[in-house]
Amino acid sequence: MNKREFLLGEPERIITDYNEVLELRDEDGEKSTDRWETEDIEIYNKFYGSEDDEQKAYLLLKSRKDIVCYEYQYEKNISQEIGEWHIYFVDDKVVTMYFP
Repeated sequence: MNKREFLLGEPERIITDYNEVLELRDEDGEKSTDRWETEDIEIYNKFYGSEDDEQKAYLLLKSRKDIVCYEYQYEKNISQEIGEWHIYFVDDKVVTMYFP
């Protein structure tokens, strides 16, 4: 068990294929970005800590092809529907995550 799995628990799956990671990020972004920004316009700065750190994370996501995605499942309380959330890592550091 690596450090990420020790801290976060074992994911349903680990995605390392760059094209699959890009596809997941695109889907995640479409589902959550609009909702987050309407709830709190400063949500990204709060998540990353600062606008500078946010820009660094985006640069990593654009420039690196060794992004790793951990996929976890959760059950939505109201609908009993199973959904996924994703945490994206570069060099063992979280660069973004999505909770639909």
